[in-house]
Amino acid sequence: MIFPQFYAQLKNIHFISGATEYLEEAPYTNRNYPRIVLNASVGNSPQTLWVVDTGAPWCVIDPYFASCVDLQYEELYRLERPMMIRGCSFSGRLVKTSIKLVARWGDDLDVESTLFLPDAEEGAEGEWNIPNFLGLSGFLNHLKFAINPTNKIFYFGQSF
Repeated sequence: MIFPQFYAQLKNIHFISGATEYLEEAPYTNRNYPRIVLNASVGNSPQTLWVVDTGAPWCVIDPYFASCVDLQYEELYRLERPMMIRGCSFSGRLVKTSIKLVARWGDDLDVESTLFLPDAEEGAEGEWNIPNFLGLSGFLNHLKFAINPTNKIFYFGQSF
């Protein structure tokens, strides 16, 4: 349940453009601690779940999912050293594409984003067991956002 007055205040001061409910866990993970899990879409893909991770240097996308949805992106550069994700080492590249936060209230928000795209062989179907992450650099640092943990609401707006 959204608080209409609080939402209206944030909207009136141009802090947010939209808001959505979030999950506290991704259904496909076996972690037992709360997270902020949002519906988002990348490029023209269908909506999927993304974990907000302010400690992640970039967004991370499942390479198998990226290949299934024929993700369109601009390649920025290949990382010289593998990236560590949850204690595992992955080679790959940084790419630029659009991620859309899907609003339940207000307007969706498209953000030009930098993602780490692991090499495809590391994301073979059934082998990739890491969620998609919305990381700090190249995504969250382009937003203004707030959460209401009581009602599990994620408020968001473009940072100018």
